[in-house]
Amino acid sequence: QAPGFARLTLFWQGTAAQRAARTARAELIDRAGHAAQAAESGVPGLARDEIRRDQIAFWLPPEFPAGRYAVQIKVLDENRQVVDTLDVTSMEVKQ
Repeated sequence: QAPGFARLTLFWQGTAAQRAARTARAELIDRAGHAAQAAESGVPGLARDEIRRDQIAFWLPPEFPAGRYAVQIKVLDENRQVVDTLDVTSMEVKQ
């Protein structure tokens, strides 16, 4: 964690012959189940078995509460509708 930022690296792999571009919305979920912080990144259309690396950065202001957060990724289509949800990891935020 860099001062003020938490970075998450994602790897995407195409699973269909033609895959439309999507948006990845990453959320830090607090213990109460609320999205405490969110960040988005574009996910390009990928050919079958093509792999791309992506990085999402969360801005964490000085007053952001320390603690453990679940990281959830929502994949959104062009209409911003959720097409997939992934619970990928957890993240410890320190002061």
